[in-house]
Amino acid sequence: MERRFGFVVAILLVAGLWTACGGDGSAAPDALADTDPGMDVAGDPGTDSPGDLPQDDKPVDVPGDAPLADDGVDDTAQIPFPELDPAVCRLAAPIDLLGFNPAYVPPTGTSILQDKAWFLLTALMQVPDARAAVTNDPALLALSTARTAALRDAAATCGADATCHAVHLSWSAKQITDVATDLARVLKTTNVTATHLRPSGRFTLFADLDDDALVIRAATEALTTLQATFDNYARPRPDLETLVSTASTAHPDALLFFEPLLHLALAGVKADESDQAEQFEPLAVGENKKALERAATIQWDDWRFTVILVLGWGPDDLAQPLSDTGREHCDIAATRWQAGLAPFLLLSGGAVHPDRTPYFEAIEMKKYLVETLLIPEDAILVDPHARHTTTNVRNASRLMLRAGIPTDHPALISSDFLQAPYVTALGVRCMADLGYLPWSSMAQLSDNDDCWLPSPVSLYGDARDPQDP
Repeated sequence: MERRFGFVVAILLVAGLWTACGGDGSAAPDALADTDPGMDVAGDPGTDSPGDLPQDDKPVDVPGDAPLADDGVDDTAQIPFPELDPAVCRLAAPIDLLGFNPAYVPPTGTSILQDKAWFLLTALMQVPDARAAVTNDPALLALSTARTAALRDAAATCGADATCHAVHLSWSAKQITDVATDLARVLKTTNVTATHLRPSGRFTLFADLDDDALVIRAATEALTTLQATFDNYARPRPDLETLVSTASTAHPDALLFFEPLLHLALAGVKADESDQAEQFEPLAVGENKKALERAATIQWDDWRFTVILVLGWGPDDLAQPLSDTGREHCDIAATRWQAGLAPFLLLSGGAVHPDRTPYFEAIEMKKYLVETLLIPEDAILVDPHARHTTTNVRNASRLMLRAGIPTDHPALISSDFLQAPYVTALGVRCMADLGYLPWSSMAQLSDNDDCWLPSPVSLYGDARDPQDP
């Protein structure tokens, strides 16, 4: 879904990274600094447009599922795409979900972005035991009182002085470390880590830590990324004074220690019109409702693959909803869906290119598939938030895991003949940008196709990019 940067660079990239994919990664990012967006490569899809093939739920036979007739005829030639063998990506052992429970229903706050990027803070506000533990602890109560007073004072005295506001509202590294340690001590008296934090999946990157260490890591990253979001989206704004004054007035009651900075960070993202992560949510009762209802009825063993992931590609101008390359990706994937390789197409791509585009790639691809190719809506899942190829796969993994789609049954990625090898060579960049691999296995099957299995580490909520955490 990112920009092309030339044939030669693409080939060198594929050659250099070809062996970097596969395996299981769980290393945490060493730093919370922003990463460059990078690029994808794409080209001629090298395939025909969708033909007049059946569009129902009847799967095709998989090569090797039944004995071949001894009539001298190669029966595999009758099977669509016989080279696309899911066995290439199957694992010998079941995937460990790292404490994630697909049946877990998370609490929700007043902000979708808060729930997605800073779920720990939502839990502290909305889970009664957690909130009581924080408000009843003398040290955290004193800190909350001081932070609330600082917000009021900033609103009353700082005016247009951004440095003054930052002095009142910001957190130092030592302050973050101290409060994270206090929070672990306080939450030890509750069962919130076992009943909310671990089953939510938002902290799978820290699944091997004990409860105290998990809370310390989660709190440290929450406050660190909250500070970075304030610095990047709120502090530089000319209307910072108004944002601070509004936050103080809108929340007249006592606030928890993190709330002043949280409200300003959220306000800054909103004012910058960078709240794409909230658009179309909740997907489960909106764009994905029909497909998720159908997913509950699917007999997955009857299908070669679970989903066909389609990667978005932004157009070149603000007036163009869907690029030619995005349309090509849809055409390629549609031929595989029409041939019965998987029950669902999963479209991934946010509002990325060009900058400030009003169009979300996944939504525009869905319109094209439904209106032009006549694919039924209940066969289409969308992720309208991914901003990079790394997060295309990450977000698709998240969606599949939360929908209860089997993790031991491979999925397909169908794209153009340059992007397909690029995806399988994406491991180095995933480790650099995400800190882990968003798949449990990955392999290229053909010029246009990769198979893969989702990784539960992908569920980890990463607030470094509030546009798609």
